[in-house]
Amino acid sequence: MAGKISGTITKLRLDKDIAGRGICIQMNPQLPEGAGWACVWKDSPLCQETTNLLLNNYSGNKPCTITWNSLRGGHIEIAIAEVP
Repeated sequence: MAGKISGTITKLRLDKDIAGRGICIQMNPQLPEGAGWACVWKDSPLCQETTNLLLNNYSGNKPCTITWNSLRGGHIEIAIAEVP
């Protein structure tokens, strides 16, 4: 279930009805698991920093790499976010 993918963020999502979940993203190339979504959870020690990195890369149409170890709430749980 663990994985890593590099690409550009094509869509952002925030859903107030999912308690504890922060920003979710879709990427190109498409994420292979988690219904195509990867999310940051608010209990992550780097929630705000990861969110800022993802927002900056989305707005600048810059590539990033995300790594995950598991699914949470049916979507990939982002463990690591990197930029070149």
